[in-house]
Amino acid sequence: MTREEVEEEIRADLAKLNCAQSNFSLPDCAPADPHVLGQGPEFTYVYRDTRRTVDGAELVFLFVEQMTVKLVRDAEELTRAAKKAGLLARLRTKRGGFGCGADNYSRQTWMEGHVRLMSAVHEGWGTRVALNYEMMLRKFPLTQEERTNSRKLDLSAYGVE
Repeated sequence: MTREEVEEEIRADLAKLNCAQSNFSLPDCAPADPHVLGQGPEFTYVYRDTRRTVDGAELVFLFVEQMTVKLVRDAEELTRAAKKAGLLARLRTKRGGFGCGADNYSRQTWMEGHVRLMSAVHEGWGTRVALNYEMMLRKFPLTQEERTNSRKLDLSAYGVE
């Protein structure tokens, strides 16, 4: 695939989710993160300090995955409900937002939503993302609070049940 074909495929995949971006183009230089070097058929995918040589199909997956995880994390954040924070939660809140105990954050909520979004684009992609999250959760299991706080995101705006 050429760079233009990759960009067109990404646009088509986003359109499947009612997120058409007719002007989308692959970032080609830092400080954009990630960015892509090359015109195809092989590309260098640069993310933070990591460089990977990938083909066009993998590049499409990587960008659609990145864009859809942002969609579901934003959707998850909008569904959070604040809780009366105890002392530990108040102390944790000073260090950052996610999972500090001041709300009903749950990784399971956005992970499940991300799998649904990726499956809507390509069934195999949903499976790939699900397996990745399964491996992550084996290493870093959900807390009891995250299991309790898990909820199903409304992704109907993206054409997903």
